[in-house]
Amino acid sequence: MSFREYLGGKGVWVDGLCWSSYSQSAGNLSEIDYIDAQEPATLYIHERYGRFGNNIHQLLNSLVIARALSLKIIDCKFYIDEERTKSIFIDDMVINFGINGPPRAPYISATMFYVQGFEKFIADFSYDTVKRDAEKLYRALFAPKITEKYDANRNVVVFHFRSGDIFSTDINPLYTQPPLSYYVKALDHICETITGADLRVVYENKLNPCIDKFCNVLDERGLKYKTQSSSFKADAGLLASADCVVSSYSSFCDALALMNDNLKRWYAFRAAAAFECVDLSISSKFSSILQSIGAEIYLVDDEEGLYIPMGGWKNTPEQIRQLTDYPTSKLCIKPLQ
Repeated sequence: MSFREYLGGKGVWVDGLCWSSYSQSAGNLSEIDYIDAQEPATLYIHERYGRFGNNIHQLLNSLVIARALSLKIIDCKFYIDEERTKSIFIDDMVINFGINGPPRAPYISATMFYVQGFEKFIADFSYDTVKRDAEKLYRALFAPKITEKYDANRNVVVFHFRSGDIFSTDINPLYTQPPLSYYVKALDHICETITGADLRVVYENKLNPCIDKFCNVLDERGLKYKTQSSSFKADAGLLASADCVVSSYSSFCDALALMNDNLKRWYAFRAAAAFECVDLSISSKFSSILQSIGAEIYLVDDEEGLYIPMGGWKNTPEQIRQLTDYPTSKLCIKPLQ
């Protein structure tokens, strides 16, 4: 079935006219086998979904689907970077940003974080292709603007702390952050297994009380380290080039891990990625994608389940106390097989 035949059968109506377009709520594109080469269509991502990390995941999902449907144009309602880049090329496809309103017909209008209606295409995809797409997105968006030269002999370990909005203006219950003891547990493991690590502590601001306490631990042990709370571009550049990342619970970290062409080791708390539970998205295959390039993944887990539950973040005084005081003895670390 072609795109035209599919739409003809659905009869999608917009503003009183029948357009050659598709909306996620109007049907299931899994019914389509191909799109006529003579009838190029645009994939329009019509919603900015959260912040940077979530929107990178939207783009990676959209690239999988665009390839499956032989689409060459992806239009996004939002901008992805601070410089408000207007267009980039990924292989033979163009991605346009800041497109306010649907393109000329025919087009597919969708939110690409959740992929209802595209199950046929997103259920089976190449890990290598998604990883290469992520690396190409990084180079297209950031590499020309980063001047720091990469040193292949370094061994950079980044400890990322999410701070900012979830400790102040946007207390999202989904984003329960790891306790200080998670970072200490990962540090102990790193000191045992990595020689000559170049330690970096990265954060947006110091609203997360674990940051200063973790730096105190490093000082008490006499370990050299650098802190970084710089521009979005600089922080992204460090995370996207580090050899090892001790991640916060953050889609920002997850997206930059996929963009990192140097990543050898990844630490996470409870789950390897923030949205691994999102079925049929590339997020659900995060671990497999990293392992396909030989990266090691270590999970630090609260086996007794006594720490703040996922989805239960409220930023209360009691939760802040748990954040800083939860015992290291309650955590275990193990490689993800």
